[in-house]
Amino acid sequence: MQGAKLSRSPRGIPQQSSRGPWDNIVKFLDSLMSKLRGNHVRFIVLVVFDFVNVFDSLYTFLHLLYSFILSLISCTGG
Repeated sequence: MQGAKLSRSPRGIPQQSSRGPWDNIVKFLDSLMSKLRGNHVRFIVLVVFDFVNVFDSLYTFLHLLYSFILSLISCTGG
């Protein structure tokens, strides 16, 4: 992975590109995962991401259901 590129501000001061913070986060997670190479850690990470994915899907479903109910109420004049 390449490091963040520097750009020049209008005053000529070098600045990191907007990718800079993400590069640091990715490097931190890479180093953390290299320290925790066990299969149980991978399993825990996968379970956490699956958990987040389920809640995201549930949120989307509830949002669509709420919108549908509101449209039914507005059509019936309630």
